[in-house]
Amino acid sequence: MTRVRTDPPIAAEPATRSYPSPAIAWWTVAVLFIAYLVSFVDRVLIGLLVEPIKADLNLTDTQFSLLQGLAFAVLYTVLGIPFGWLADRVSRKWLVAGGSAVWCAATVFCGLSHSFWQLLAARLGVGAGEAALPPSAVSLISDSFSPRQRPLAMSVYTAASSMGAGASLVLGGLVVALVASSPTYEMPFVGEISSWKAVFIYFGMAGFVVTIAAMTMTEPEREKRKAATPGVDSTLRTHMWTYRATFLPLLAAMTLYGVIAYGLLGWIPAFFIRTYGMEASAVGVQYGLVLLLFGGAGGLVGAWVAARVPARWGMPSLVVCAGAAALVAPLMTAGFASSTAFGALAWLAVGLLAYTVPSGLGIAAFQSAIPTEHRGMAAAIYYLLIGLIGMTLGPLSVALLSDNVFGSDQLRWSLSVLVCVCAPCAALLFFMAARKIVDTPEQS
Repeated sequence: MTRVRTDPPIAAEPATRSYPSPAIAWWTVAVLFIAYLVSFVDRVLIGLLVEPIKADLNLTDTQFSLLQGLAFAVLYTVLGIPFGWLADRVSRKWLVAGGSAVWCAATVFCGLSHSFWQLLAARLGVGAGEAALPPSAVSLISDSFSPRQRPLAMSVYTAASSMGAGASLVLGGLVVALVASSPTYEMPFVGEISSWKAVFIYFGMAGFVVTIAAMTMTEPEREKRKAATPGVDSTLRTHMWTYRATFLPLLAAMTLYGVIAYGLLGWIPAFFIRTYGMEASAVGVQYGLVLLLFGGAGGLVGAWVAARVPARWGMPSLVVCAGAAALVAPLMTAGFASSTAFGALAWLAVGLLAYTVPSGLGIAAFQSAIPTEHRGMAAAIYYLLIGLIGMTLGPLSVALLSDNVFGSDQLRWSLSVLVCVCAPCAALLFFMAARKIVDTPEQS
């Protein structure tokens, strides 16, 4: 049966659309992948150095929690909106270059801090600088690739988040051991400083390579769209509300995925330590390698499968997201219930492969349904929802279940509840969006 479109399209696509050459487009993806990887390591670096920082600056747990979470998250999520607005109006490559310069300089200043307030200001700078990356990067990739190529390109870019988390855990195990063995470090031009400060300074200085690389990217053509019907308001708010049957389930599904992501990131290391008695450094290396290898591969596998799925059930990429999300709960629950650490790692490896499938496909589908002139702001809204709700509810829900239901020594069941509630709901929402997105105007 032929699907009948009940709503008139609010925008018409230009007859032809010029995209950058494959070499230029994939160089853009490569630069943005490295930028995302570096930004992820820089943002979580402080969590790897809890004890030496607390001891050196005489901080309380409350003060450190502000440095680790709120100080970064507030500016990172809130400033994404004005940066999204800018990404729709100014050169996005210069936004990435400027943002990376700010967050790298702020990371260096973390290492030069001598008090809580100085470190707090530096962490605010890290959050402010990194806020420029997501809306600019997503908009750049969306305008650099055709709809057919976009899911793979976006999956490569978003793989950097899982790989960055994995690299951070692996580096964490090594950095913690290094700082513990040598509390002070003689740094050229600075003198003797605490080793944790040297870690921030070196990581921050190395990150400036992103600033230089961002300047070499090519700004893709950004075509303005014309309203198909005179008098029709083509603002982003109107577009998303008109096609809310697509956008509401899709954004809800990705937000639930954010809740799972931050819940797992915050509590899986503690799960291995409490359940199997592993050392923190061993957890960092072993689980970090699992994240690095399998988390990064999920999006690529998903893009390959989506290219081979028929469109009879709806948009293929979102159908694949729904199928992958349906596998997450049984696979990860098997890992959490495992009697051995090796068994848990093996099951979680497969679970992460399925879990990360929607990371690139979801945002690519979302961007494809957004008019070109609004993609920066749309990406900012997307990351705002995932950041605020995911960062808040993910770790908190696991903690509440652990404290009030299962007990701190049964963290496996708290994590199991998290994935068993969120992942199936996300699967259903992805499928709903896949069926409805064909009713939105075809975008470039």
